[in-house]
Amino acid sequence: MEIKQLEYVIMAAEMGSFNKASEYLYTTQSSVSKVIRSLEEELGYRIFKRNGSGVALTDAGKILYDQSQQIMMMLRKFAAYSELEEKTCFHIATVVSNYIAAGFAAFVRDHDSQEYCMKIWEGSISHVLELVEQGEAEIGFIYLGDRQRDSFCTMLERKGLCFEKILPAQDEYDAGVHLVQSMQNKEDDTVSDTQKIWLLLDGGVRTGNYMHEQRLAGALDALQKVGYILTASADELGASSENCLAAEHPDGGKVYLCPGYFYTEDSQKNITEALDCVDPDAVISVCSLAVLYDMLLEKEEAQNKNMKIGAVDCFSETNRKAFETKDIFGNSSIDCIVGKCQAMGAPAFIAMYNAITGHVKVVRDGGKPYRLSQNMWMAGSAQDYDSLCAKASNIYENVYTTNEIMKVLAVYNPSADFTSFKSFVEKL
Repeated sequence: MEIKQLEYVIMAAEMGSFNKASEYLYTTQSSVSKVIRSLEEELGYRIFKRNGSGVALTDAGKILYDQSQQIMMMLRKFAAYSELEEKTCFHIATVVSNYIAAGFAAFVRDHDSQEYCMKIWEGSISHVLELVEQGEAEIGFIYLGDRQRDSFCTMLERKGLCFEKILPAQDEYDAGVHLVQSMQNKEDDTVSDTQKIWLLLDGGVRTGNYMHEQRLAGALDALQKVGYILTASADELGASSENCLAAEHPDGGKVYLCPGYFYTEDSQKNITEALDCVDPDAVISVCSLAVLYDMLLEKEEAQNKNMKIGAVDCFSETNRKAFETKDIFGNSSIDCIVGKCQAMGAPAFIAMYNAITGHVKVVRDGGKPYRLSQNMWMAGSAQDYDSLCAKASNIYENVYTTNEIMKVLAVYNPSADFTSFKSFVEKL
C-alpha cells in the first residue's frame, strides 16, 4: 500500500467522481481509476460503487476513508516535528490555486527561513477547514460561492472560526452581463430580445465554482433588466442539478438553465435533453463551449434556424477556428467570446527597459515582486478576435499608445513610478 493510493481514495470520495478528483490531483481520470483499482485488488474488496452522479464509498470504503484521513493527518504532524524546535511556525491551507501558491512563495522569499517554519497544504475545502480547525494551519483559503456563504459561515461560527471575503470578482460578473448584451439588439435578429428562447449553460455553479457563479449572476441580472422575471432566486437556480425554466418575459421570451460541466456524463445528458426539448434563439455559456460546437451546429441545421452563440472563455486557437467556421446560414459558428487575452507585449517591454536602464523601482512594488492583471476582452467577430490577439502579442502596435508607453519609461519621464506602471498595465 502506498500513500499515493490513500490520497486518491480521499480525493475521489470527497469529489464523488474520479474525473473531478483527477482535476485536483493534476492527473487523468484513467490514472485515478487505475490506482484505486490496484488498491482494491490488494485489499480484496471494493472501495467505491458507481451511482447516477459518479461514485460513492462502499461500507468497507467508508472505513478505509476514515482511517486514511487519520493516517494522512499523522504524516503531516510527523513531517512538521523536525522543524518545530526554535522556529516560529506559519502554515496555510488552501484549495488548489496557482495564485495563492505564487503569493505564498513570494512571502517565503521575503522572510528568513532559518527563523520561520513555513508550509502550505493544498486540498479540498473540507481539508482546509479541518487543518484550520485543528490548529495545524493558521489560515485557510478557499473559493466560496455566494449561495454557499450563509450556511458555510454558520458552520464556521460553531467551530469558532470566521470567514473574510478577500477576492472580489467584478470582472467575472461583468463578463456575464456583456455576454447577454452581445446577443441583444442585433440587426440580423428575426426575433425580438423579449421573445427569444435563451439556453443558459451554467458550468460549475452547482459545485461551488465562484467565477461561474458570478458570471451566471451577471447574465441573469442583464436579462432581468430587459424585463425577464426569474422563476426562483439566483441561488436556487444555481443549485439545480437538472434543466429548468429560469425566467420568462411577458412578451413570451423564456430562459432555460442547463447545469454542469459538459465533459461529465450527467451534463452531456442535460445538454442533449435541453436541445431535444427547445429550439433556442441564443445559447450562452459561463465557460468553454469548445466540446459542444459540433452539437450546436447540428442543432441549427435540425431546427433550420440560426442561433446566437456566446461563451466566457479564453482566446484560444479552438475559438479562433470557431469564428472562421461557417454554419449553414453562412454565419460564424460562434458569435461572441468574452475572456482573457492579456496584452503583455508592451508591459513586458517597459519592465525590461526600466530594469536595464537602472529604474527598477518603476516595476517593483516597494522592491518586492508584483502581480498585475487585466480585465476581460470581448470579440464579436473573426476580425475582432484577430485584432485583439494581435494587440496582445505585439510590442509597438498595441492596445497601449506610444505616448502612454513613454510616460512609464523613467529615462523619458523621471516621475514614472510603480503606481503609474500599475495603472498603465491594468487600464484594460
